[in-house]
Amino acid sequence: MIRLVARDQKSEKEGWRTPDPRLPSARSPKGERTLGAILDAAVEIVTSKGFSALSQEAVAKQVGISQSTLRHYFPTKDELVAACFGRSLAQMGEAISAILDDPHADPMAQLEESIALHLGFIMQGADGYFFESLAYWARHPEQRALRDEWYRWLHRSYAAIIQRARPDCSPAACSARSYQLLTLTLGAWITLSASRPPLLRKQAAGLKQTLLDAVRAIVLEGGDATP
Repeated sequence: MIRLVARDQKSEKEGWRTPDPRLPSARSPKGERTLGAILDAAVEIVTSKGFSALSQEAVAKQVGISQSTLRHYFPTKDELVAACFGRSLAQMGEAISAILDDPHADPMAQLEESIALHLGFIMQGADGYFFESLAYWARHPEQRALRDEWYRWLHRSYAAIIQRARPDCSPAACSARSYQLLTLTLGAWITLSASRPPLLRKQAAGLKQTLLDAVRAIVLEGGDATP
């Protein structure tokens, strides 16, 4: 199984780790382009038609390569799906890690910037892929480990930053606030994504700022008690 894992506590950084050596690798620039094209095509098929339409044959046809070439990188559909999830989370995780890894930065600025990055990703129109992924995970529990580790890492990271911003709060209170931030960003897939209800379609910029204002309220308001 192809997977990504978070750095453990003995690592130099706590950031989301890049793909492990078992992920497919290319030996040439052409191979790198082919690998990227395969993953791009797979995500496009899932976004437009759903996981039921994803097959090695469909991806190979869209990329313009033979199925044997595709199987050189991904012998099975499961490995292709896992790599799609892995690349998506790696791209987001590395971007968020770059914001959160600086121990000298203002913690509230780090939280606001990382969540703004997440909200910006939501607004780019990736909601079809996100909701298809939720449905896929519901039907394929063996693929949930990567998703679960992603959210555990994000929760730990936010809780640690909140602790820096609110040294008066207990670890339990910081953990609870971190869960609230995760709930806020997940809910934004409904209110900010391209498929949001018509009532909200003209209010994306204002809604994004409202959510960012809520970040400050969640972290800074209240005392040590769990919010």
